[in-house]
Amino acid sequence: MKKYFALLLVLLGTGCAQKITAIKDDTDNKTSSEAGYLLISFDTNTELHKIFIDGPENFMFTQQHLKSGTNYIIAELPQGKYTFENVRLSRYYYFELDDESWEFDIIPGKVNYVGNFNFEFGFFGSKILLENQSSEALRFIEKEYPKLYQSSELVYSGPGEDSFFQYAHKVAGEAKL
Repeated sequence: MKKYFALLLVLLGTGCAQKITAIKDDTDNKTSSEAGYLLISFDTNTELHKIFIDGPENFMFTQQHLKSGTNYIIAELPQGKYTFENVRLSRYYYFELDDESWEFDIIPGKVNYVGNFNFEFGFFGSKILLENQSSEALRFIEKEYPKLYQSSELVYSGPGEDSFFQYAHKVAGEAKL
């Protein structure tokens, strides 16, 4: 009986992650005042199976988001501290991500840029990085989501600190004068 209960806990623990739904429209239609937007880009030389995120609620990026090349995604998530848990190349082959460089925050009412998730697969080893490419993210959101950019403050919420978005906003404000 204990074996079946342990198996049930394992299955429930891995099956509770919700699929992330990317926002397609350039509108600020949050479903909750306690939510914020996640902005992330994926840059990979191979198609990935899934990436799991642990936090106040558990989420996963699926193959639809993780195609080879560079892909930006904006999605609504509840506020809180999140951690990238693992990257799955298939159902059984995966990489664990287990240090603080994989943590990010979602601040309510803001567009939270967490970085460029870079995965480079190689036969003699793979490289996985979460890189801050704020200038590229700013260019993307200004071009693809200008209304959302105007209605919600863009902040860096990935590992470390970066005040580039505040600086860019200040410079843009001074240019309008």
